[in-house]
Amino acid sequence: MKSYKILFVVAALISASFAFAADAAKDAAPKKANCCVKAEKDGKACDHKCCVAAAKEHKNCETCKGTNAPAAAKH
Repeated sequence: MKSYKILFVVAALISASFAFAADAAKDAAPKKANCCVKAEKDGKACDHKCCVAAAKEHKNCETCKGTNAPAAAKH
């Protein structure tokens, strides 16, 4: 009975480690906001003020739910 409990704990820890690794990989990839993607399909640039300001900094607009690459850790 004790070995089943240990096996269950080990399996839970392995599952959790895969879940955290997948979540970290998903967060690392930058994503454009939907309004910017829609404007690109029409061959235009997004005209939201927040998107224009973010584009000047070579970033995606986080106000419109876009994501940027995480900042590099300083050592």
